Amino acid sequence: MALRYFWQMHPSALVLYARDGFIQVGMFPYRLKRVQDWYAGVARTHYLRFAFLRRGDPELMRSLVSACQKPLIAVASPEYYCRTARAFGNLLDRSMEHYPDEHRGIAAKVDSELDAGLEHMLKSIDSRTVNGTTHDSYGFLNWGDGLHYAWQPGVAEPGNLSWNHHYYDLPHMSCLEFARSGRLEWYEYFFTRAHHLMDVHMTHFGPENELTGRNRYNPPTEHVRIDPRRRNDYASAPVYISPSPNHHKTQSLFERWLLSGDERARDIAMQGTAFVAGLGGYTDFKQPRGAAHQVMTLITAYRVTGDTDCLDIAGATFDLWYDHFQNTSAKFTQGYFMAGFLLEAFIDYYEATGDERVVEFVKQAIDWMVAERGDDKFPNLALGAGFVAVKTGDPKYTAIQKDYLSHWKGVHNNAFKDFASNGRSVARSLYYLSDEAWNK
Repeated sequence: MALRYFWQMHPSALVLYARDGFIQVGMFPYRLKRVQDWYAGVARTHYLRFAFLRRGDPELMRSLVSACQKPLIAVASPEYYCRTARAFGNLLDRSMEHYPDEHRGIAAKVDSELDAGLEHMLKSIDSRTVNGTTHDSYGFLNWGDGLHYAWQPGVAEPGNLSWNHHYYDLPHMSCLEFARSGRLEWYEYFFTRAHHLMDVHMTHFGPENELTGRNRYNPPTEHVRIDPRRRNDYASAPVYISPSPNHHKTQSLFERWLLSGDERARDIAMQGTAFVAGLGGYTDFKQPRGAAHQVMTLITAYRVTGDTDCLDIAGATFDLWYDHFQNTSAKFTQGYFMAGFLLEAFIDYYEATGDERVVEFVKQAIDWMVAERGDDKFPNLALGAGFVAVKTGDPKYTAIQKDYLSHWKGVHNNAFKDFASNGRSVARSLYYLSDEAWNK
């Protein structure tokens, strides 16, 4: 018998009893006499492998245990994912042959910064220091996450630590880079982060409970709480389940299922889909990320299941935002760094429907951000600018796109959140610099 991520999700133990025709397995070490806090709605999926052998064979047993920890995975080449199957839509592999000479420099910079960010995040798993507190990202609830902040300096108690919880679907971003590059380090990072998102960020209360399929706040203190009510007293942070999609994400869960066959990931993704679908057309014009995350889930669910109800609800959200844009001069009033997420979501909607109003909407958004927030060089706006450039044929927007991309960097002091916040869609934006996009 073997348990995947045995030491990463410590404390772990494997105790097996065979009695009366039943096999009983224990995975949490009772002899430690340790109290483990379990909060309502938290899951921790364990992947066990059982092998029934006629006799003990040490070499075979070592091989089977190794196969549990590092199983063989079926993967395709970047050329297949991005050119043949086009499994991720308009996403290019990393070959420079896609671009004319004048765009190859910025494309190479984007890819280089993406890889630098991955290396930085991998190192931060083993040790990260925030506010005078050094901690790793291993443990029963910590594995698959990344340390975000410590409320009181030098205090490593679980209640003092807040976690990334995969802001802006960092695992999805990592999955795209695996598809583009073929690097298994990207795959492993995506796969383990999606595991945590599935179990700890999403909430689980049973099939008929309205809290099932919701999510925690980002960044959650002790994985389940919002920020402390009193900043210098981490014990004042209450347990919280979000009623909004502002920190919702499921794309990486669908991808975990599609790339590995993990049916639990699919089931949790569909629970999240049911939650955001139940919101109907969604606005919250002060936080564009809410509508963005809702629409991203709905479009992904539509692509996977063919359920047109998902497409209709995404359309209702777009209609509300489109009408809002037509009736106000201030396209965004808060959350300016979130604007790029919204444009990405509506570009997904455009690719599913061909609704030409999306082109007008994205153009208005980019024009407004350039005119009113010109100093905000958010790289996540590059996708929208590139989309407008190709759809209108106006090279001015290509210059805007490349300006946004020039500010992309992969290594951040806030290693996990800022990487995903700024870079979620930078790889997708490169398509709009390619010969293919301009010659369609």
